[in-house]
Amino acid sequence: MRLTLANLKAGRTPHVLGVCPTDERLVQWLNDGQQRLMNRGRWWGTVARAIFCPTDGCLTWPREVANIEATKVCGTVIPVRNLWYDFRQFSGALKLNEQYTDMEVQLQDRGMFPTVADISGTSKHVIAYATNAADETAGARILVQGRDENNQWIRTTDGADVVDGEWIDLTVAGTVSTNHFDGGITGVQKDETDYDVLLYQYSGTAVERLLGRYQPNEVNPYYRRSYIANLDCCSSTCCDGTFQVDAIVKLQHVPVAGDLDWFILQNESALRLGALSSKLEEIGETERAEVEFKKAIRELQHELETMTGQKHTVITSGHGTALPSRSFAGFI
Repeated sequence: MRLTLANLKAGRTPHVLGVCPTDERLVQWLNDGQQRLMNRGRWWGTVARAIFCPTDGCLTWPREVANIEATKVCGTVIPVRNLWYDFRQFSGALKLNEQYTDMEVQLQDRGMFPTVADISGTSKHVIAYATNAADETAGARILVQGRDENNQWIRTTDGADVVDGEWIDLTVAGTVSTNHFDGGITGVQKDETDYDVLLYQYSGTAVERLLGRYQPNEVNPYYRRSYIANLDCCSSTCCDGTFQVDAIVKLQHVPVAGDLDWFILQNESALRLGALSSKLEEIGETERAEVEFKKAIRELQHELETMTGQKHTVITSGHGTALPSRSFAGFI
């Protein structure tokens, strides 16, 4: 049985934590416990394989993705490089008139972004849509922050306040921003909604480019982005003709809110112990909190061994074409 919030409320967890199933603290402790546990390891169910499609050679990963473990493009495994890779040092200084070009196809980290794609072109507004009239009726809004066509920081008035960015009312018909965002979008904040919210760039004649589809409880969207370097063409297609990326990713905690929301960790004992640890730490019993947290880790370790049969694959990424014997020097 897959665990939802409703399952845990109906089980022993509220009793162990000493609260009623309707107590708001129960959900807070469970979310805090899951987040901490997921940051401690690659547990069963926290690594997934999926296919993604990039835009303009870049891939903005969904909110559920914490880290990219391995990738394939056109059926070929390509190395995953971190943010520092472009700044690595080589033996011997390069002369000012020399250039180094690494033609290896690779996935390079580009940091974090609030949209799935960037503003393209000039004189571009943004337009925000509510996907259901209920959010329009409730008066939900979205705050878009960034720079205008003159690369000036956008500041607007919101009632008696002056805010960074521009608040846009969410309507089913779509609401266009007053400002241009040609200088780029640097931040997005939205009210909690009942349904998804869409954000597009807009030129005044037609909707041109999807910038974000934000989930109801996603109030501060922020996504990891990667660039696929040195790939000229690909025969494997999807998403209107662009190539697809097959990836193994490490998932990150996404808060549960409603009774039907799934937990990423499906170990009820570990979730209960993790939540108990959070509660104990909150009331100042730090030593007991640490004990319960270690118990939770042990439960996840046992589950991982059970589900994998204690078989593990070691992944290493060396520089360039380094052989495993060089990467594991001293170990094999």
